[in-house]
Amino acid sequence: MQIINRLKIESSVLNIYRTSDTLLVLDQNGNLHTFQDSCSYIGTTRLFERDIELHRHAKATSFSNGALFFYPDPDSSLGRVFSTMASPPFIQSTIAEHNAPVEVSTFSEDVGLFATGAADGRAYIYDADTMKYIIALPPKPDYISNLTFSNVNKYLLSSSFDHTNTLYNIQMAVVQSSFITNDVLEAALFIRNEKYIYYILRNGASCIYDIQAQRVESENNLFPSWPTTLVAINESPFIIVGTKSNKIYVVNYDTNSIEFSITLSFKEVSALKIYNNLLYIGSCDGDIQVVDLDAYKDQFILATKLKNFANANKYIEKNIFLQLNPLYTKTLLQNWDQVVVKIIDVIAQKENVKVEELVQPYLQFDECKKLYDAILLNETYIFLLYDAIESRNFAQAYSIVQKLPFLNVATPFMQLEKHWNNTYIKVKENVRKDPIRAQKSAEMLLLPFFKVPSKKEMIMFLLKSPQLVFESELAVKEKKFEHYFNLCKTYPVLAETSLYEKVIKFGKNVVVQLEMAIKEFDIQKTTELSEFLEDFPMHRRDAKKAKTFLSDFKEYEDYLNEKDFIKACEMTFINPSLSEHPKYKTIENSFLSVANKAQVYAISGDAKEALELLGKFWQIDHFKSKIANIAKLAYINEMYKYKNVTTVDWPKSISAYLIRYGSDDYMKKRLEEMGLISIYEECKLKVEKKGYKNFKLSGSLLIKKV
Repeated sequence: MQIINRLKIESSVLNIYRTSDTLLVLDQNGNLHTFQDSCSYIGTTRLFERDIELHRHAKATSFSNGALFFYPDPDSSLGRVFSTMASPPFIQSTIAEHNAPVEVSTFSEDVGLFATGAADGRAYIYDADTMKYIIALPPKPDYISNLTFSNVNKYLLSSSFDHTNTLYNIQMAVVQSSFITNDVLEAALFIRNEKYIYYILRNGASCIYDIQAQRVESENNLFPSWPTTLVAINESPFIIVGTKSNKIYVVNYDTNSIEFSITLSFKEVSALKIYNNLLYIGSCDGDIQVVDLDAYKDQFILATKLKNFANANKYIEKNIFLQLNPLYTKTLLQNWDQVVVKIIDVIAQKENVKVEELVQPYLQFDECKKLYDAILLNETYIFLLYDAIESRNFAQAYSIVQKLPFLNVATPFMQLEKHWNNTYIKVKENVRKDPIRAQKSAEMLLLPFFKVPSKKEMIMFLLKSPQLVFESELAVKEKKFEHYFNLCKTYPVLAETSLYEKVIKFGKNVVVQLEMAIKEFDIQKTTELSEFLEDFPMHRRDAKKAKTFLSDFKEYEDYLNEKDFIKACEMTFINPSLSEHPKYKTIENSFLSVANKAQVYAISGDAKEALELLGKFWQIDHFKSKIANIAKLAYINEMYKYKNVTTVDWPKSISAYLIRYGSDDYMKKRLEEMGLISIYEECKLKVEKKGYKNFKLSGSLLIKKV
């Protein structure tokens, strides 16, 4: 890899952020280090007056967009949010909701939200602009080990040292799913349009979780040492994983396999960041390496476009990350079929040195390597195949290819198949014109293939029942596929023809089109394609599935058009794929926009204003949890706002809250600050929670004294 700079600080690198012209680095001893343009050292700011030391792999620090960063107070449960808008940075706000030291923190990608997790098993979400508390995730019985926002703030993944993981839907304020891992989840990120989660476990496992199916799609033990951190390479399926060894690994999450590993000059990777295609690698020893992921990119792309792979590989030797370029992979693999033909031909000519040169660029791809290994393992059969064709022993040639299908691309065999197809077509045309006279010429033309069982069967069927062959071809031409497949079922020899292969391939393409039409909610096209596929026996299940979708969708659209949002949302809850419908998105976005405005009021304690905005959505069950959480926040902050008002009946007001929502940490902390904790404890003993769904949405829970 192309290292363009090396930096050094005195202790473990916990976090890195790059602005347009400045590199900011947080270490484990409470220091902020500043470098000019990832190069020259500017200075170090000590954030705390006393000496502190976090764990060398601590995850508690985080940067927003460079204007803010978070650093925990290791001697307490507090956390400090610093602003870099002045020099030195100053404490802008303090996070004080936890009852134990903060273990992990993270800002959302758009810097709209901020989350913390602590040793008390609690995880909280804050408004990043005001650093005001918004919501608490379900508590865990052990330390929080990881917090990861999805890219558009729909989800927050919370993981604990007890191996439990909660995927929280922030937009709807509900737990989307929960799952248990085999070890502690160290780091994660959302992939494939936020429909999956990629994560690494302490035991070295690399895993992919399917959010909709709520199951682990893949789990492979890829890392021999403890993985510590990860970063995604933009617009690609590749993730760089750091470990406690002296290696980093590049993982392809499409295959959940390692593309390659790189040995570093230091041990224990503690931080990984990518900014403007520069990779920053931080270590526990305080080393920072800056790597140019795009070094030699222009020369490499030119060589790839010209299919000069030997030259392209020279640039890969200088910068291994270039081999991840999609153009290189696409161009290389497009050329693979031709290379396989050359490999087989060269082996047949016993020129093994040339084979190694041909195959070298492809050995990085598992499928290519497996096929190459199979070719080498069956080298003897290549010689037998070429000899059989040369001696016109077609029966042996076809027998070898039947046993080893990958040899069907061997040049002489492809020429043999071309000869067979041309001869068969010629005979077929002769039979069509004059069946009686064509009989003798057919036997002469096709004689070399009579010893090949499958070919002989086709020849005899053509000569004895030509009308059925022509009938099957006409059925395909007129797109009467049900009749065509019935003929193939009655006369299996028809399924041995090249026409059958073409029809099967055509059907598979139609299935792909159908899936796309469903995804795009194209009803007309879905209807047409599903009806069309009913004539394909192997695809009737796909057609039936599409018709079920059409039935559900018609009902769904009726609800949307009639503005019966309650029933539409109920259907969406049962069938989440319907949530992608543009009309539903409009409803959901309208709600989320209103919810965001209401949340601002709730943070300020303006309960009436917040809940007036949300009232029209209260009847929709799908939105109730979100509304209830905003209402909780509004009611608690309203109590705090009016804490000095003497006309409030606090026992009744607190009881009104408890009967709806029960007790929670944030409420208790607020009431402690208000000096009302004793009243709270008394009410808690007397009041039984009934749940917010049993009450109307109230503009305020403050009750006046009588």
